[in-house]
Amino acid sequence: LALIPAPTGPAACSVVNPPTMTAVGPTVEETFIMVKPDGVVRGLAGRILRRFEDKGLRLVRSKFTMADRNILNEHYAHIADKPFYPEVFDYMTSAPVFQMVFQGPNAVSAGRTLLGATDPMQAELGTVRGDFGLGVDKNLCHGSDSREAAAKEVHLWFRDGIAASRSGAEVPSLERTFIMVKPDGVQRGLSGRILSRFEDKGLRLLASKHIEKLGRPKLDEHYAH
Repeated sequence: LALIPAPTGPAACSVVNPPTMTAVGPTVEETFIMVKPDGVVRGLAGRILRRFEDKGLRLVRSKFTMADRNILNEHYAHIADKPFYPEVFDYMTSAPVFQMVFQGPNAVSAGRTLLGATDPMQAELGTVRGDFGLGVDKNLCHGSDSREAAAKEVHLWFRDGIAASRSGAEVPSLERTFIMVKPDGVQRGLSGRILSRFEDKGLRLLASKHIEKLGRPKLDEHYAH
């Protein structure tokens, strides 16, 4: 702080405006992350979701469904003519997949870093694949590799909204329970931690969707008591 003697005369009250400072920060993006069948079957969906929330990314959309055959073929159009594609297709339709959209600064590159190398045997410890993956044929997750790919994949996998598409015949004849993470839990980024508690207990996720805002009629019916 410099103290300058005050001038006298007409200029005594002149004011010099400070230069305008503009903050430059990282670009807020969306990225598409999908927990593949092996991650779902092994009960890792919650742990994987938690990694992204702990990173500071915000879950803005999610759904838990069997992969649609047409969507899969479009998603994997770049390898659809390869001899190994039938195995990939069978694997991706062997169990449900957990589809998520995360939003945040540098979301695409952050997502790739969190997942680790495509081959889990080459992925660093501390990444999703490095900690949980066992082979490149079952590498737990898919993550967008660019902003352009993210936009395309979000549109592809969520073009029908967030409605679950599992049929009742696929649900085992066991007791089921409904769990809802309320707004405070979602806003604090605790969805993954909460989900992983249930998976760690041995309970299996059968359906999921992320609703931006509940409608009044549905809330009134839920709290009718």
